[in-house]
Amino acid sequence: MDRSIVALVIEDHEESVALLQAVLEPAGFRVVATRSGEDARRLLMESLRPDVVLCDLVLPDEDGLAFVRWLRTGGPSKSRRVPAIAMTAFYERYGTREVREAGFDGLVPVRRAPSPIRPTRRSSNGEDRRGPTAPASRHQHRRHPVAGVTRAVF
Repeated sequence: MDRSIVALVIEDHEESVALLQAVLEPAGFRVVATRSGEDARRLLMESLRPDVVLCDLVLPDEDGLAFVRWLRTGGPSKSRRVPAIAMTAFYERYGTREVREAGFDGLVPVRRAPSPIRPTRRSSNGEDRRGPTAPASRHQHRRHPVAGVTRAVF
């Protein structure tokens, strides 16, 4: 009989899932990872009964706010009160009030890995200058693995 705590992780970045597994599995959690809200819904409707949900707020098919609203109001009755923690590298986009009102029990901002080092050039006076960089992409966060959890909010 498996007595581990089941953590449903809804995260579309493999590096982030690997980090969560590396932290949670040695602590006795069984991690069930999905890449989208749609996949998570299917698992919950089939039979999965997680003890906790860790959900990225930026998913390919919807945002985590919509997923947790569904979980709280239309999800399987046995999963409606499961603790749900929001995760995001885009903390500035989401207010804690908005996240809480959607139905999350907490918010964990995560840091992205630093941008790659840009080449330096010497100016005419001998000082280092950073070279030009490409404009930031809307999905730039997808190129960088999660560097670590900074703090929990709520």
